[in-house]
Amino acid sequence: MAAPNTLYIPIIAERMSAAVFLEVMRFLSDDLGLIDYIPDSSAGGDYVHLPKYGKISSGFDRLDVTGTITTGQSAKTSTMKDQIAVVRHKGLLFEYYASNADRAGITSEEFSAEIGRQIAIEAAKSLIVDCYNASIAAADNCSGDHDHDPYVDTGTAGSQVDMTADVIQSAKYLLGDLMDTLDIAVDHSKQWNDLTQSSISTAYNVPNIMGDVYRNGQFRQILGTTFITDDQIPTAAGPTTGSPTKYQALFFRSRKNHPEGLAPLVVSFQRPLTIYTQHVLGQQSVKFQRQPELAYAVGVRGMTWDVTHGGANPTDGAFATATNWDDAYSHHKELGIVLLRSN
Repeated sequence: MAAPNTLYIPIIAERMSAAVFLEVMRFLSDDLGLIDYIPDSSAGGDYVHLPKYGKISSGFDRLDVTGTITTGQSAKTSTMKDQIAVVRHKGLLFEYYASNADRAGITSEEFSAEIGRQIAIEAAKSLIVDCYNASIAAADNCSGDHDHDPYVDTGTAGSQVDMTADVIQSAKYLLGDLMDTLDIAVDHSKQWNDLTQSSISTAYNVPNIMGDVYRNGQFRQILGTTFITDDQIPTAAGPTTGSPTKYQALFFRSRKNHPEGLAPLVVSFQRPLTIYTQHVLGQQSVKFQRQPELAYAVGVRGMTWDVTHGGANPTDGAFATATNWDDAYSHHKELGIVLLRSN
């Protein structure tokens, strides 16, 4: 058998990276209905203007059949506020030496494909976390209409409020008669464990959003909601030093439950995932440097990025700050996201 050659082949890495990244995006868009894609924004710029779907602000009134215009027949306007998503520029620099790639039985094709796969997963994680942060910030911005927070700042386990079926129902009820349209949930493993131990005894575990869940089609259904457990969902610190961790779960109205078939989140790619490569010579062993980069915008339907306060290409902290987002809906129920915080 010929000796393995572990020379990096960029085209193989790029093709594998694109395939894996698109598979994760397909899962979020087609399987879960959480993301819609809008036309490519590769023309550049710091912001993407999203399609407007404002609602008529009031209903029909009684007509006077004599032809007299009554007081109630004032003009009905739709609050078609502009909805803007900010472009996020992301990159990763990693390096290794040629000696690190010398492994028996690994061909150059296998080595290159594995690098591409890992790059795609890290890129997908970055976008998914941005989706979580945008959703949390949007819910926080809505003055309690989309944020159920029964968290208790105490070290006494018996006084803490874990995520149970009752707590979930209270969170969903924030949308009133639309509560049953919230059919997708992303929770932390601690919350899922509390839920299964408290009131749901027949549930079974499946891998998280970056695992095999989108390959084998297994989903956990509770209270009419599909649960995905992902410990990438951000946690929050308690109000005081030593406070217990505040865990966060997001409930979404997927595309299939929206009257116009729209997903709650919008993604537009300004620059596709691209891997830049260089070899650094003059070392005892040749150094390989890889720098994958991509640029995308994550928008929340019913919300807009505040270009004045948030600015262009925000830091991770600024992107996750609720005050850098503004509502752009006619009624808060148009925002198909609810945030639940628990111990």
